[in-house]
Amino acid sequence: MTVQKPYVSDEYFRTVMTNTGLSVGQLSASHKVMLVFIRNTGCCFCEEAIRDVTHNYIELLKLNTIPVIVHQEKPLIFTRYLDKISDGNPIITNMIRVYDHNDFVRDALEVSGRFPNVIHHPKMFYRAFQLIFVKGYDNSFTGKGEGTGIGRKPAIFFIEKDKVVLEYRHLTYAVRPDYLRILVDPERRGIASDASSTVDTDRSFEPEIYCETLEKKEVEKPLQSTSQNKLNDVQPSAGPMCLCVPNTRAVGACGLNFKKPKLPKECEIFDSDDDLIRVLNNEVCQRYFQLFASKEHSSENVMFYEAVQTKYNRKFTENSKRKGAQEIIVTFFDEKSLLGINASKASKDLIIARLKDEGTPEDLFTDIIKEFKNGVLLDMYTRFQNSKLFEEMTIKYKEHFGTEFERPNCDDIVL
Repeated sequence: MTVQKPYVSDEYFRTVMTNTGLSVGQLSASHKVMLVFIRNTGCCFCEEAIRDVTHNYIELLKLNTIPVIVHQEKPLIFTRYLDKISDGNPIITNMIRVYDHNDFVRDALEVSGRFPNVIHHPKMFYRAFQLIFVKGYDNSFTGKGEGTGIGRKPAIFFIEKDKVVLEYRHLTYAVRPDYLRILVDPERRGIASDASSTVDTDRSFEPEIYCETLEKKEVEKPLQSTSQNKLNDVQPSAGPMCLCVPNTRAVGACGLNFKKPKLPKECEIFDSDDDLIRVLNNEVCQRYFQLFASKEHSSENVMFYEAVQTKYNRKFTENSKRKGAQEIIVTFFDEKSLLGINASKASKDLIIARLKDEGTPEDLFTDIIKEFKNGVLLDMYTRFQNSKLFEEMTIKYKEHFGTEFERPNCDDIVL
């Protein structure tokens, strides 16, 4: 088939093999695969990228996303490198990876080449100084791995069902993506957003969005967002250059038109005294709360609430409700599950027993949802109020609904 560059045929990712023996295409059949292209070993920015992926690894898996590192060094050399920087962390040493011999994958996705006139930018050296002398990362700024070294660009590709669904192209070598924000994407679904940075950003480092049907457009820099990164004191600075893929949902979210999204009827505004419920049931607000929960490594709590609403409460037939209830139980009630929720065993057992004895009563999940809202979710919402993401949410709320989202007092919240 004829493919417009930089896109590849549907069969291509079936030929890109990982160290697990499975191809990227096979992994993408039931998951979203996040290909992270690093430049080489010895690059401080590459080590930072691997550590950031590691820090967010569990949350990425919760979002059904498998990180895969694409490298050029021979497998044995790269394995030794991971062992050296792992500090005993098994996530790093067991990271799924692709050995891109002779840059075949890079060339197919057009990630080759170098950034012109930015390598000597003072902000690049400032970031490198922080990583090398403050954090103790590898001290070869241009990289000491095999191959072309400095000529390689970092990039991120998201593959789903053998197709590229989203690309994130760095503007400089020093850009630090916010992986969770790219996926959850509270502002525009399908497009990566700028994140916070401790380094002031000038115009040459601001994000740009590219779409095949658009000329290059500058995008207004969003407000800063917080990231509770325990491994790194410097918060992520994402200056993305995104390329939307034709015939995917990303195109609809691209800069073709920044219209207000059509919200379903259930996304209505609730009583102002019940602010937590208002956020959970409003599509715009819930995206920001979901991103905050992911950064706190607690996304399963918001996902559980949403699953109950969409897979059970909003279903109308016996079969669809039963199927939804069974999916919820399997996904969230098993303590060994990645998405297992911290609810009492008695509450879980009662729901399982009622589903068996009573069928699908309307109030099957009512008690456990109330337990969740009064406990875990309310506690997280209290912290959410004091975050930069909450401030972003209130601004976006006003843009969509034309009214202020008044800052709530959690002591007055009635559930």
